[in-house]
Amino acid sequence: MPFVKPKKFAAGDSPKEPNSPYRPPDSHYYKYGQSLFKPVTFEESDREILEMLQEIFLGKYKKFA
Repeated sequence: MPFVKPKKFAAGDSPKEPNSPYRPPDSHYYKYGQSLFKPVTFEESDREILEMLQEIFLGKYKKFA
């Protein structure tokens, strides 16, 4: 099958498409997804890390430093 070059358009002949951003419909889950999923939080792990650091620097491990 021979190669066929694409047609070139003149400056005014180019096909114009509207340049508008895609907006999902109201039924799209991104619009209401925050109510479906529990937000991710790191409170528990942060609390554990802070307790560990407090234990190291202010607790029983302080005498080794």
